[in-house]
Amino acid sequence: MNNATNNKAVLWRLAIPVIILILSTICFEAGVVVQHRPDITAEGLFMHVLYAMSLFKVNGINLGVPVSGPIWAIDLLYVMYFAAPAVSISAILEAVFRVARLKLRWVLLRGGHAVVLGAGRATSDLPAILDAEVESRGWFGLVRKSVPIVIADKSEDALLRNSTSMLKMHLDATDPAIVDTLNMRRARVVMLLTDDDQANIDVYFRLREQLSSVPEEKRPVVFIRVRDMDLIRVLRTYNTSPKTRFFNVHIEGVRSLFALDSSITASEWLVHARETNEALSKNWDAVTRIKDMQPQRIVMVGFGRFGQHLLAEMMLNNDGHMTKHLESLAIISPDVFHGWAHFERLLLCNITNSSALPNPELLSGTHSDVGLLHSLAQESANRNTLFIIGTDDTPANIQAASVLQRFCAAHSSQHPSRSTIMVRTNMFSMAHERLLHSGTSENVDYVLLPTYHILGTYFSRRIREAR
Repeated sequence: MNNATNNKAVLWRLAIPVIILILSTICFEAGVVVQHRPDITAEGLFMHVLYAMSLFKVNGINLGVPVSGPIWAIDLLYVMYFAAPAVSISAILEAVFRVARLKLRWVLLRGGHAVVLGAGRATSDLPAILDAEVESRGWFGLVRKSVPIVIADKSEDALLRNSTSMLKMHLDATDPAIVDTLNMRRARVVMLLTDDDQANIDVYFRLREQLSSVPEEKRPVVFIRVRDMDLIRVLRTYNTSPKTRFFNVHIEGVRSLFALDSSITASEWLVHARETNEALSKNWDAVTRIKDMQPQRIVMVGFGRFGQHLLAEMMLNNDGHMTKHLESLAIISPDVFHGWAHFERLLLCNITNSSALPNPELLSGTHSDVGLLHSLAQESANRNTLFIIGTDDTPANIQAASVLQRFCAAHSSQHPSRSTIMVRTNMFSMAHERLLHSGTSENVDYVLLPTYHILGTYFSRRIREAR
């Protein structure tokens, strides 16, 4: 059945240009006169065939519009003027796609490529990171400028949103043959980044089985994204090699905030991004200074996985440098008591090398509770305060930050203390930056914390370590 359908499709594709050629010739033979070739009717059949063939190169522009002849022939020739170029354009596009598919097959067959499974937000900086951090060798050991990147996802829309420098495949991560289809065994880097923990883990263990006989130095660097916090704690026991990393976006996004050093900030991919956007560059400078802050008061709006791990890292990093002078802690969240209990049970109990936190002020509320934000800004006016707006809703975070800016600015004139508003976002956005910049005042600073851009520094650092 499929073969018969394919044969019919091929026959139609061959027949359409022939039909256009015949119909165009019939129009000229029927006596249609065109604007720029008034003597065309006297030129004979063979010339009419040539003119009909020339329509495939958009030669209707040179011939001009049909001006006389049978009405049916004039109308039909008008249609052929557009139909012939359309066939030519479709043939060119098909040839381009065929070349792209051949290139993809060649890249996968040859190996030495990078595989990205999952076309989500975490892939935004990957082309630049892999180009900068993965040294790819071509023929005779010559170094090429970039490693070929193959990205696969079951969503075509997600693939279209990603960089055009990536080779793309429409694949489902649950396909049992995906390890072989993408030739992961011979890849340089494999990044399993789908939202499906089970799919990521299954692909990794199928790849791991194929690599059992491969020497460590020839194995790809593998990143496996895991969303479930309990599962990530179990799977981290497999992080026995620099080339295997089970990771969680929230955890590594926060830890990378405290691991930013000159080697990372001087990375080629990040330097290029900063050179092309001054506002982004200033924000990165502010991000790198966060770990040096020593606020007297911390106010956290949102206390989910991100907020809990951020507070834990503040206590752990550099012997608790950020919390040494902390006098007050306020936390706002709809399920704040559950969140704090989770933090105490799974994170706080493992932190022994830091000074104790002050008793937290736990407030049940949301980012949209303007009265609560106003009272917190008022209570924080006489202390150096770090506001952390860390819900998983970027627009809500920006809105809350804008409101807090106005409240803090209103009270800052009465006190010499400073406030810094740290705003979690998915990506860096000029719209967000401009909005917050327009609300700046003398004693109130802000910094955007683009989670997925900061996660890029994690990938960069781990790839370097695995070289």
